[in-house]
Amino acid sequence: MEAVAKILRGRKTILFFDLEATQQSSEVIEIGAVGATVNPDGTIRKLAKGFSCYVKARHPIGHIVTKLTGITQDTLNKQGLIYHEAITRFQKYVSRFKGGVLFASYGNNDIKILEMSAYANFDEGADFVQQIKKNYIDLSAFFGQYIRTEIGNPYSLSNCLKLFDVPFAGTAHDALADAMSLERLYDAFVNQQGVVKELYKQTLSHHHSLPKPVAKVMAELAAGNTVTPERYDEFVAESLK
Repeated sequence: MEAVAKILRGRKTILFFDLEATQQSSEVIEIGAVGATVNPDGTIRKLAKGFSCYVKARHPIGHIVTKLTGITQDTLNKQGLIYHEAITRFQKYVSRFKGGVLFASYGNNDIKILEMSAYANFDEGADFVQQIKKNYIDLSAFFGQYIRTEIGNPYSLSNCLKLFDVPFAGTAHDALADAMSLERLYDAFVNQQGVVKELYKQTLSHHHSLPKPVAKVMAELAAGNTVTPERYDEFVAESLK
C-alpha cells in the first residue's frame, strides 16, 4: 500500500509500543513494546520478542488507573524498575533493530507520557524521547483516514480489531498486550485490503464534512445503488432549497 510505504520512508522496523501511566502526573508505570522488521511494501517480515516492564513513579498511581489496569502500588514496589533502569532497558531493546525505526502507538497520549516522565526525572531520557517524536506515527490517526465510526470518530483499538476479525492479544490495558494487538491491527490493515476498501467506502458514506449532495451520492453508492446524473441533479436541487 502506497500510504504505508510513505510513512515508512525507507525504515526497516516498526516499533509498536504502549504505555500505562499515573492518573494525575502522567508518569509511565508500564512499558510494552514489540519490534517488527518490515518489507519495503510495509508487510511484516519478522516479529521480534516483546519487551515489557513496570516502572516506579514519583507520584501516586490513582484509583482509576488501578481499576483500569490492575496495577497497584504494591505491583510497582515489588516488580517495578526505577525510571533510569526502565528507560535504559527500553533504549537497549530499541537499539537491537537496524536500518531505521518507526515508533508507532495508538493515540498520541503515549508521547505526552514520555515527555512528562522525562520531566519528572530531571530530563533523564529526554534525548530518547526526542528521537521517538522525530520518528513517530499515531496509528489511530493514520487508520482514521480510512476507518471511522458513523459519527466520525476513530475506533478504539479493540473495536478496530473486531472489524478485521482479529483477536486481541491478551488483556486490554496491559502494555505489552496492547502493543502486540496494535501490531496485529497493522498487519491486518496491510494484508486485508479488501476489508479496508469496504470500510473506507462506509466511512466516506457518512463523512460529515462533505457537501450534502456529495454525501448523498456517497451514501447511495455505499448502499450498492447507481446514481445517475439526473439523480445527482436532484440532490443538488434539494440542498439549495
